[in-house]
Amino acid sequence: MKTPIVTFMAMFFLTCCIIQTAHAQIPSLVNYRGQLLDGSGQPITGTVSIELLVFASSSGGTALYTEAIGTVEVKDGQYAFQFGSAGTPDFAGVIQSNAETWVEVSVNNNALPRQRFVSVPYALNAGSANIAPDSITLDKLSQDVRNDLNRTITKAMLSQEVLDDLNHTIAPGTITQEMLDSDLNNTISNIEVIPSMLSDSILKYLRPEITQSPTLSNTNNRDQIYTGQSFSLSAGAEGKYLTYQWLRNGVTITGATSPELTITDTNESLHDGNYTMQATNDFGTVSSAGLIIDINTTTLVHQAELNSSVSMEMLWVEPGTFMMGQAGIEDPVHQVTLTKGFYLGKYEVTQDQYKAVMGTNPSDFNSSANGNHPVEDLNWTEANAFCEQLTTQERNAGRIPSDWAYVLPTESQWEYSCRSGTSTFYTWGDDINSSFANFKDSALEKTISVGGFTGNSWGFFDMHGNVNEWTADFYAAYSSSSKIDPKGPDSGENRVIRGGSWDSTSTNLVSANRLFAPPSTRTSSVGFRVAYCRSE
Repeated sequence: MKTPIVTFMAMFFLTCCIIQTAHAQIPSLVNYRGQLLDGSGQPITGTVSIELLVFASSSGGTALYTEAIGTVEVKDGQYAFQFGSAGTPDFAGVIQSNAETWVEVSVNNNALPRQRFVSVPYALNAGSANIAPDSITLDKLSQDVRNDLNRTITKAMLSQEVLDDLNHTIAPGTITQEMLDSDLNNTISNIEVIPSMLSDSILKYLRPEITQSPTLSNTNNRDQIYTGQSFSLSAGAEGKYLTYQWLRNGVTITGATSPELTITDTNESLHDGNYTMQATNDFGTVSSAGLIIDINTTTLVHQAELNSSVSMEMLWVEPGTFMMGQAGIEDPVHQVTLTKGFYLGKYEVTQDQYKAVMGTNPSDFNSSANGNHPVEDLNWTEANAFCEQLTTQERNAGRIPSDWAYVLPTESQWEYSCRSGTSTFYTWGDDINSSFANFKDSALEKTISVGGFTGNSWGFFDMHGNVNEWTADFYAAYSSSSKIDPKGPDSGENRVIRGGSWDSTSTNLVSANRLFAPPSTRTSSVGFRVAYCRSE
């Protein structure tokens, strides 16, 4: 695995003291540690390929010493290797014979800035260092370094100047950041640190920080949340030892103690409101921005009760805008906006459903086994009469309000529901075969039970194939202008038919394709689907 290197921070650590003179004792192995960050300043994890070279100057020149280190593991940005015994020529000889030497490390063939060897006790600093805690262990240090670390420093060993400084009174405000060194990063034992002792620049790394405000998901690609639906909220925070708590309108939600919150079977009185998440640790509590949830009282599913044993399932279609038509199929393509939501039959009307309302079954494929097949061989007037009879029946039973009715869908309602947010030829894409729908290439030569193929993303089945479907509109040519809630002309000779059938070619199944026929037409390839809308 090759990892692009964008940022480099490193420090050398030697196994003993190096003094650059002709008489210096040069170790056979030198430990090297570094840190690798990506372009956003985050530590990387993976493997890199490393080569080490020694030069006599800070830039240019021919390498005095080269060593192919090979593949090196990088974990949380930290990596380490040893050099000095496997390259050419002899590493110690190069160091002893040159007054000035510079080390260049190449990571994945990218040369990092050269670092000069200097004469310091026990370590050779190669620039800015950012060494993670615990990255240097005792076994990596030479014995003389360990001896020094274990040495007890007594007061008698300190100079008078140091003793005077230790007894010096420091006035408020006289210490600046420039006066402090890296010792401040050392671990302080047996001292209780409280937030009031720390500056804001330090606290921002200790107290929680909101990294993601609440976002909404699991709404089935809908713009709103509806009664009975489930939804999820998620938020994010950064910090150590965090606990979480969700609130609605500032009131704690019992049990909501993780970065994710899921609400099922929504109800406006229980779940409308402003949702926030709090993240807490010992250094404080922070609250996220709020997200307003407004539950729509509409239910997503409507059941039309046709008789005591037969019902018709209908799905809610929320308002929206789409491009109606298809270049090369139905031109011109134009924008249509539907400002009112409506319900549409999940399936084509079946023979059993038609018979439950009308008492007869006109279908050409009529048999006792075909009750779940779509009703067909009926004209536009008969399909419309079914809608009117069902409306009267449901109003009289008190199951629907007086300002709602069952109707044939308009042509724009039908295509909007068929496309279900897509712009391709078919709701599943631009290609078709017999695994997608019942049409001429399927060679079934008849209708099949509704729902026999996969539905579209909004849950509607057989929008392509099985039977063509009557719509409410008279046929007229399209215009390029945008439309709002179009219904077609007030009169005409032909009604629009959509969707294609078991006897259709693939072109007739395209979402935008339009057929038309006189309202008196009846054929075994034409049925219908019902919409449920608010009356004008």
